[in-house]
Amino acid sequence: MRCLGALALALGFAGCATSAPGPGASRADLAFPAPGTHWITRSANQAGQQWTTTWVVLDEGEWGGRPVHRVSDQVDVLVYDKATRNWMATLRWDDERFVADPHTGTFQWPLEVGRVWESRYAYHDHQRGRSFRNVRFTWQVEAREEVATSAGRFQAFRLRGRNPFSETEIWYAPGLALIVKEVQERFVGHSLGPGRVTTELLRYAPPGGERWFGFSLEAVNAAVQRGQGREALAFHEREAADLERRGLPLEAAQAHVAAMWAARPLGLFQRSLKAGARAIELLRAERRTDDVLGRLANAYFTMGNVYRMAGDRAAARRLQEEGAALTAAFEQSRSRLFWSAVFARGLAQVALAEADYPTAIRQGGEAIQTLERFIGSLHTDSPFDQARRNGRTNLGWALTLVGNTHRRAGNAAAAEPLLQRALGLARELRNDELALDAILPLGWVAQGRGDHAAALARFEEGQAIATRLNHASYLMWLHTGAGWSLYRTGRHEAALAAFRQGVARLEDLRSALEESSLRSGYVEDKQQIYHGAVWSAVELGRSDEAFAYAERARSRAFLDLLGTQTVLSKGRTRQLVEEETRLRARLGEAKARAEEGGDRAAARRLLEAAERDYRGFLDRVRRESAEQASLMTVEPVTLPEIQRLLPEGTTLVEYLVSDRASLAWVIDRDRAELVRLPSPRADLVAEVRAFRQGIEGQAPLPDAAARAERLYARLFAPLRPHVRTERVVIVPHEVLHYLPFGALRSP
Repeated sequence: MRCLGALALALGFAGCATSAPGPGASRADLAFPAPGTHWITRSANQAGQQWTTTWVVLDEGEWGGRPVHRVSDQVDVLVYDKATRNWMATLRWDDERFVADPHTGTFQWPLEVGRVWESRYAYHDHQRGRSFRNVRFTWQVEAREEVATSAGRFQAFRLRGRNPFSETEIWYAPGLALIVKEVQERFVGHSLGPGRVTTELLRYAPPGGERWFGFSLEAVNAAVQRGQGREALAFHEREAADLERRGLPLEAAQAHVAAMWAARPLGLFQRSLKAGARAIELLRAERRTDDVLGRLANAYFTMGNVYRMAGDRAAARRLQEEGAALTAAFEQSRSRLFWSAVFARGLAQVALAEADYPTAIRQGGEAIQTLERFIGSLHTDSPFDQARRNGRTNLGWALTLVGNTHRRAGNAAAAEPLLQRALGLARELRNDELALDAILPLGWVAQGRGDHAAALARFEEGQAIATRLNHASYLMWLHTGAGWSLYRTGRHEAALAAFRQGVARLEDLRSALEESSLRSGYVEDKQQIYHGAVWSAVELGRSDEAFAYAERARSRAFLDLLGTQTVLSKGRTRQLVEEETRLRARLGEAKARAEEGGDRAAARRLLEAAERDYRGFLDRVRRESAEQASLMTVEPVTLPEIQRLLPEGTTLVEYLVSDRASLAWVIDRDRAELVRLPSPRADLVAEVRAFRQGIEGQAPLPDAAARAERLYARLFAPLRPHVRTERVVIVPHEVLHYLPFGALRSP
């Protein structure tokens, strides 16, 4: 939208006076602004679209064999001939996007009221595949006057340029050495059609001081890919507050959205959600144009993604559904097509997080088909075309989603081609985050077929990219993937080191979440990271360290009952502990049922109700019992601490259920034994559920007894030789939370 023709590009940086003349000066001479000069402009067109751009003068360079000045809008680089100060080209990735050559000069310097000249040039628009061999403009300096902008009032030279197809008016302020306002009017017959674009100065700063960043998604992504995500986030948060104070709600909303984009890959979910919520609040107060609807849709979609990443799937689904409802209000059919595909993908991501693979594949497939229709409706195949880039980028995300869903469902043959296609798109688009989204599941695919060397290579490739981006979430999973690859090839020391990195990333991300409900939900589906550390330590014979990681897994997900039971006060606090236990058991059972299959809609309703009640409980605890709230976030106890806490004559049995097998620690005051149980989680889920259903359905006693005996043989018989006391305290884990241990039967 910014680059509507050669004139708009050339006028943006026609030249600036390095030594500004005084307020009453009658002329201005040409000189280029110093490197490091930066400013922000706001543009709006006749359709109500509005955008904010951050500009900075870069160091001098070379282009086409000639020395040039360079200016960046945080995505593209504009180059100017050093000898003539004329704009020559706009580049992206060092490729020509727009070019004016040869050029006789948009401006004739010095500027003096009454001066008239003609500008001629050939113009090549490589974005749209058009060339104009003989563009002519007649220019005149009409007046020196005061002009008002959002940045203030300035004394400026007013210039007007005309040709049969357009007219442009600009105000050059010698006191700032900048063009502070520009109005471009296109007439019927212009190659882009009739229209009007007004651009004015919003902020300005001389060289030095803090770095400024762009407000567009591509500018934010570019900052993240340069490893400057945290700086960009801080800048946009400050700008949003300043713009709100200045009474510029649309610009403030754009800054909040930019902050939301910057915070998400850094794993700063709470800050992302706060920024997104404020953007939505500001945008909902504006008149509903397609531009405002697009910003709203983007905010809803991104917030839904952040909630999903933070573990609150109910909130994620709600936001994606609310966003999808907006799509019908778009006037342009192409916008309706694009956003319907985006929200189909968003809802498919929620379905994948809920392990509802058929729904995720169906909705993700709809997103792919709709995006392919959207891309096919465009009239250009230029890599510079923003609509095409947006469509292809979202197509890449949809492909990784469906590919990853097939992988999770056990269909690697269907997954790999989709993921490879997405990776190819990511590389064409130079989108590192999309590349990570394909590389990570490709590593899991290789691991699933037993090619651990290839898997490790994928994870390490991803680590190099994610480290440069400082992308915390991907680093967490890439370290985890590398850990499992190393573990399965017997390199347990290296595996433990990788899992330690994964745990550290996980806990950093969790600690940034202010809401206790988000912290709990965030950890729930990441237990395998802790389990990898546990199993690596077990293989190295480090039972104490294995126990420490098992305890960390518990304490990060819910109240550590053993670690708090000896310090809990009587009465109200103990009631809270009992309520916590009941709610956790209900939540565990609801999650197990949701994974089982059958009536997924009913299972999801049960799970959402259980999650809602548990979140309400945590919020109530935080308000009513500071003591209990602090205990819920207590650091995990160590094995020696537990042994000191145990009364004489008491044995603690603490379980850890994982996908591959289970573990149990048998602990008394003098000894701690680690016992491996050949009971993977899937088997235990099935047996425990069957046992409970048999009891609830009053199954024949011999059947119930046989199930009770099988569970005893799995879970307690291997531990019996290590129990030397009369009293046994059991700390269950995962599905075992709703197993009635007292009903198990020994021979």
